[in-house]
Amino acid sequence: MLQYKNSWRQQNALTSAVNYYRANVLLRLFQPQEPFKIEIPTLFIYGEKDTAVLPETIKNVNEAVKCPF
Repeated sequence: MLQYKNSWRQQNALTSAVNYYRANVLLRLFQPQEPFKIEIPTLFIYGEKDTAVLPETIKNVNEAVKCPF
């Protein structure tokens, strides 16, 4: 922790760190990206009387996850 404190005491150190994160967030927000799919064996389980997870929940999940449902 002492190393962090010493690093942050340098002039403009904190501003530089914050700018790094700002640039990455803005880049992801405004630069078009190819959608990607997660390819991993998947099993979606829910109860027939579940009021929080409905069958409609998995309707479009195959757009993000390669799965058979």
